[in-house]
Amino acid sequence: MTLTTILLIACTAASAVAVALLVFLLKRERKETRRLNAAIRLFEEKIGGVKAVCADDLQPIERGVGSLREQIAGIVNKPPVPPGDPVLIEHQVLAESWKQFLSNQELSAALDGALQDRAWGTLLDELKAVVPAELKPAFDAVIVPCREHRTLVQKLDLIPRLVSGKIPRLGTAAEEVRRTRELAMLLTGDATTRLDFRIRQWVTDAFLPFADLYLQRCQQAQLDSGSGELQTGAALVRQVLQLAAVEPIEVTPGETPFDSARHIGRSTSNDPRFADGVITGVVRNGFIEGGQQVIRQPEVIVNRMR
Repeated sequence: MTLTTILLIACTAASAVAVALLVFLLKRERKETRRLNAAIRLFEEKIGGVKAVCADDLQPIERGVGSLREQIAGIVNKPPVPPGDPVLIEHQVLAESWKQFLSNQELSAALDGALQDRAWGTLLDELKAVVPAELKPAFDAVIVPCREHRTLVQKLDLIPRLVSGKIPRLGTAAEEVRRTRELAMLLTGDATTRLDFRIRQWVTDAFLPFADLYLQRCQQAQLDSGSGELQTGAALVRQVLQLAAVEPIEVTPGETPFDSARHIGRSTSNDPRFADGVITGVVRNGFIEGGQQVIRQPEVIVNRMR
């Protein structure tokens, strides 16, 4: 029995029961063919002898039923994927992977923490701009884990905007598919480990040796009366150290007296420019954590004039 026949029958029904049965038929048309046929027979029994209506009377009802069918289809079925659009398929896969990623509380919390703790990235960018050329290789090697972590967080932050359509596609479908798949790969494997980047631990484990190297460069320049250009970088080095509540033990070559309780003497000098017993060079800088705990004593060169 066609949809037009059913509509015609429904229009002639005089009771609310007939309208309810019509909605029931439309909802169950695809999956329950047998029950549909039975309902139609019941319709025919109830409306026997009722006069037919004209075509003009059917138009409002037909529009209403058509709208109802569209609503039902929107609830039951997902929007079809346009043929020949692999990008949309990849975006749907990425959206599902992102949903699963966020359902993992540990991963979601790690990402939230990383997104909220990104100020140190700007600090490192400023420091990179003023690092002397001879120290750049050392600096670039030290910040590798920071750079990798920042790249990961930036890409993960891109995913929700991509799947929601807020970011335009790349120039070609192939480029967009490749980008989408790369982002999907980030949501698998050791994502937890890669997101669990501890800036404080990185400062004490990796950055401290570079900070020592940079400060030595400044200290040597102070003896040569040419440390001005390095002072901006030295201030930034101290700010990075502060991320882990670490600060250098200040030593000014040519001025700071040697104190065996605070300094470790590694060698001596005999420089008539400076008084006896002052520090004339730093072999390795010392640092304090938390304002009081010495994590390393300065190792210095002491001037001996007698």
